[in-house]
Amino acid sequence: MNRIIDKNEYKQAQLTTHSVSAVIGALKKVDFAMLGQCPIKAKHVSDFTALMSQIDNEAKAVIVEAQAQFNERPQSLISAASRRLMEISRRIELEQKTAKSIIEDYDAKVKELHNKGFGEQEIARILLYPQAEIDAHNSNVSLIEIEFKNLEAFLADAPRYDQVFLEGAKLEPFLQHNATDSN
Repeated sequence: MNRIIDKNEYKQAQLTTHSVSAVIGALKKVDFAMLGQCPIKAKHVSDFTALMSQIDNEAKAVIVEAQAQFNERPQSLISAASRRLMEISRRIELEQKTAKSIIEDYDAKVKELHNKGFGEQEIARILLYPQAEIDAHNSNVSLIEIEFKNLEAFLADAPRYDQVFLEGAKLEPFLQHNATDSN
């Protein structure tokens, strides 16, 4: 592979070759008689057809290069990133449910103390709000969400699959599982 093709460049090349091929097809139908047998007009059509063919060939070269990149994609990293993404989704849900449960437990204890006749100030002295625990779970969610977004970006980066998105990703357990996979 000579250069790295990103998804937008690949899509643009596909659009270009589709559009330019249609133009080339239409230009090839123009004959000398349609141009009033004017050699100057025929030369312009011929030159323009050659230019469109050049643009089409360049776009097709990008498509071929992108396909080669895709064929050489890091399949074990893609698989590991996909599995880690699923694990992260479950972990985020668990962290959020745990934080919610901590708040619900606190609220239940407060209600119980209210029912036993304790006032707000007494409850505040007896029962500390679990902000540190909640913050720890929310912080975990924030950190995990960053990794989640980076993994999503990596998986969406076909055909390039830029591994810069994997920095800080915890893929090791999934890569060991893939040890028998090819690339």
